[in-house]
Amino acid sequence: LLAVEPMGSFEFVFVVSPDHPLAALPDPLSAQDILQHRAVSAADTSRNLPPRTSGLLDGQDTLTVPGMRAKVAAQIAGLGAGYLPVLWAAPHIAAGRLVKKEIEGSKSLTNVYLAWHPRQAGKALKWFLDRLREKAVQHYVLGESGTYPPADG
Repeated sequence: LLAVEPMGSFEFVFVVSPDHPLAALPDPLSAQDILQHRAVSAADTSRNLPPRTSGLLDGQDTLTVPGMRAKVAAQIAGLGAGYLPVLWAAPHIAAGRLVKKEIEGSKSLTNVYLAWHPRQAGKALKWFLDRLREKAVQHYVLGESGTYPPADG
């Protein structure tokens, strides 16, 4: 069994390359609009839990890449569309490399949790969990602040 506690929320946006066909469609995009185009998905890296997917439609063509950096690069290259954390997408949206699209009925917040095996709770894990429980660290990890540690301490 895992021990789990909430950490906060992470905001996601649906983005495409400016040259992607979905970029030219009016907002909000429907599921049918999106289903006609390939999604880019970062591979699930969990070792001990069943694989999960998020933000994909049943029957949608999917390009799975090894991680988030590869997902961002694939979407900038126009190889597909998908959700990215605002923290990762914002600089590319500002630079015009990605276009944010509104989606019908989409929720953009995802809850984030700390999870660990309590049977393996040694001093190093306790130290790590204590750091992740600090509000300044949580704000940084969740993209709510630009720097860590915060300027005021």
